[in-house]
Amino acid sequence: NSIFHKSDPRLKTIILLSIVIIFFLPLSITAMFIFFTGLLLIGMNSLGILKALQPVKMIFPILIFVIILTPPFYKGGETILIFKNIVILTSDGLFQTLKLVLRFTGITISFYIFFSTTSISNFILALEWFKLPYKAALVITIALRYIPSMIIIYNNIQDAHRLRTRNNRNKYFWN
Repeated sequence: NSIFHKSDPRLKTIILLSIVIIFFLPLSITAMFIFFTGLLLIGMNSLGILKALQPVKMIFPILIFVIILTPPFYKGGETILIFKNIVILTSDGLFQTLKLVLRFTGITISFYIFFSTTSISNFILALEWFKLPYKAALVITIALRYIPSMIIIYNNIQDAHRLRTRNNRNKYFWN
């Protein structure tokens, strides 16, 4: 029952597009971090703390890859970390990594807040109001709603594998 739940989906769609555009503007890391923190606080206010942080948990493996793989490609700036005469981390690498992590996490959280507070039917109506044909609006909503379903299926498969390996260990342990 937050303000976002009660807001017009057309307004939320415009806000969502604005947020995505803001994350791609050439902002300083400080400005991007302040904007990200504000977005996270809005998410915590409208969804609750645990539910607002749920998309971060979902994209955490991708964030780890970004953190590991981005710094070596940026050699400019001050050297921060060297290992056996190989530059591992520079100030530019750190800057670009933080920028990518904030950008990706912020966009993910903004979409999560939007789709958690907007019903499918209202989203389709909002897209139709923007003169998008019904079939195109339906395809977009199905595609965007399919991603969370795939995550749930993936988590169920992981749980089944964990149970199977646990049961196999117990079977051999007791025999």
